[in-house]
Formats: sequence, structure tokens, C-alpha cells
Amino acid sequence: MTPLSCSTQFIKTGGFGEYCVPNTNTSTELMQISFLLNDYRCQDGKVKCVTGECRNTVDDCPSQITCPDDLPIQCRDGQCVASRLFCEAVDRAVAANLESCSELGLLLCTSDLKTCTKSLSQCPSRSSCPVGFIKCWDESCVNVQRGKTCPQIVSGLMASGPFLSTCPDRETMQFHCFADGSCRASLEDCPSISYCPPSRPVKCAGDQSCRKSVKSCPTNFTCPDGFRFCSGEGTCVPKQTPCGTLITCPANIPYKCEDGACVSDLKTCF
Repeated sequence: MTPLSCSTQFIKTGGFGEYCVPNTNTSTELMQISFLLNDYRCQDGKVKCVTGECRNTVDDCPSQITCPDDLPIQCRDGQCVASRLFCEAVDRAVAANLESCSELGLLLCTSDLKTCTKSLSQCPSRSSCPVGFIKCWDESCVNVQRGKTCPQIVSGLMASGPFLSTCPDRETMQFHCFADGSCRASLEDCPSISYCPPSRPVKCAGDQSCRKSVKSCPTNFTCPDGFRFCSGEGTCVPKQTPCGTLITCPANIPYKCEDGACVSDLKTCF
């Protein structure tokens, strides 16, 4: 995976997920909230993921993006860029959401960068790749052990370049979405990510199903020649066909269940 980088005006910090913050005072304040909520550690037998969730094993943690060689910097939203200077807009947007959550005495979910929570293990579920796979810039997974490579970066439906970011249209669509790898005008515009139940906390990248362990996830989601994989849907479409647009749940029913339904009470998903 490619380590998270911060723009020049921000510093990287952790313990409550991994974030870029404007100063050490912010880092201290967020760490205090994590302690007050008792979310800084996991129960015995669990591991703490770099993204803050507790899982049975490191392999069960949400997979982090591996950026292409020509775009070696990963911003906090998962976007791969040529220089960390391009991460500033992301850092400012995420910092604003961190502040909004901290004012409520809550943490910000690392999985969607917009949901406030009492525990990072109770956030929307970002996907995990099978063991031996890497997660690409578009949230798809490829088996590098079998010589597979990540898809080419495209602008619209046609490949071109060179690009400065995996979100090529940096003027109007400058934020990467973890839900499906699409780019949007703001983090709030990103499609909603579904929640997995505590008994099945791992979301499989292949079919978006929730499983107890990543070892139970399907590994045979390679698309046939002439097709490409749509990570948010878990389907294959012709290479010149755009992926479908995923649902963004409205504010009055903000929680997306495993079946795609938007509800007002998360408990109804489980």
C-alpha cells in the first residue's frame, strides 16, 4: 500500500484513525476524544487497523490503496497525485469535518470522511481485498501474485495523459470516493457506503458482501477481455461503458444497509 501523505500546511497523526491535521493541538484534542470514548484500543484478541477499526486479523482490515508509480503520493481521500501539494484541498475539507465531529465529542469515520461516530468500528464498511491482492486507485483489487496490474487511469471513457491525479478533472471533481473510486465535487457528494453487521464486519471488494473473515470473500472476480470491473457494484461492464451511479442516502435516512436500502436507524440494518 502507499502511505498517506499530507500537504505542506498539515501534519500526519493517528490513534483515532490516520489523518492530516493543521497542528498538534488538534491532534491532542482528537486523541483525548478517542480516550474518552474508549476507542483507542481493541478488546483482547482483536487488532487495531491503521484506519482505526478493530478486526480479528490484519488481513481483515480495510485494504489501502497502492498508487501507480507515476502518481506516488496518496492523499487522505485515497486519491493518488504527482505531488503532495495537490492534497491541500482534501486536507482542508477533511479537517473541517474532523472539527465538526469533535465539537460533538465524536470521531470522524476514516471510511467515508464525513460520518461522525462514537467508535471507528461502527462506521460504514470500506472494502477488503483478498489475501495476495492489492487495492488499486479505482478501489478495484488485482492479484499481483498472478501478474495482474491495476487498470489504466482514464478521463471520461478514453485513456490519455499524463495525469497529475487519479481524479483528472481537478477543477470540478477533485475528491476521490472510497465507495466506488469515482471523483466528486465534495466529500459529501460521494455515494454512501453500506454498513456491515458486527458479526460480519468484513466487506468483500469483489461482490460487496459482508463476511466474517476476508478468507471467505470470493477471489474470482476478474472481468473477461473487453470488460472492466466496477468496484462499487461488484460487476463487469464493457470498457467503453461507464459504471453505474451508486446511491447517496439523504440526510433524513443517512444509513445505507447491506441490501442498499437507506434508513434512519442503523439498527434496522442488522
